[in-house]
Amino acid sequence: VVSFLCLAALFVGLDAFFIGTIQVLVYAGAVMVLFLFIIMLLDVRGDSRPVLHRLPLAARVIAIGLVLGGVASFLVRGRLPESKVATTAVGAALKPYAHQLFTTYLLPVQVLGFLLLIAMLGVIVLSKKASDQEDAA
Repeated sequence: VVSFLCLAALFVGLDAFFIGTIQVLVYAGAVMVLFLFIIMLLDVRGDSRPVLHRLPLAARVIAIGLVLGGVASFLVRGRLPESKVATTAVGAALKPYAHQLFTTYLLPVQVLGFLLLIAMLGVIVLSKKASDQEDAA
């Protein structure tokens, strides 16, 4: 969820307010809630988790160094680099985008919605079968 929100913040930083808003509403809101709902339906037991090995010390030091280097370079410059993209009015770009979405790309959007629905129903059916077999045993 945090990465989806950060991606939306990047879109807002690029003056793409509509895409940033859609990112928050659709991905950070609906899709993540759907994934969390499906994970809760799976009813994973705590004792069956695989053991994860810890990262070596060198990998941790490199990752922390990269993050601190990025923060330091931002603090030294004091601002983000200027965008070379010409900005337009916020509402000017929405009408052609909406027209394309609801005419040209309507079928792919609906197919994707049905695929997500089928995946969710499949997880529900699989979790119901597993719980019914445990109750019978």
